Amino acid sequence: VLAEDEGAAQIGIVEELLRRHRPGPDAGVERVVEVVQRALERPEITRVEELAALAAIPPRTLQRLFRRYVGVGPKWVIR
Repeated sequence: VLAEDEGAAQIGIVEELLRRHRPGPDAGVERVVEVVQRALERPEITRVEELAALAAIPPRTLQRLFRRYVGVGPKWVIR
């Protein structure tokens, strides 16, 4: 990168490097989006266990998914 004089050439090198190492799609993200959508559609859900049952995911697994991908627990999202 530093061997290039032009900023555009440097950017091109970095972009190519990042493209080659880009991670693939993550099924966890899609799953969490689906569960959040269900929570939004069903305001009567007030407990994590209810949301987990609706999503067919054990409550603890749901909590882990939310912590990893959302940054907060499912209870926060339900509220």
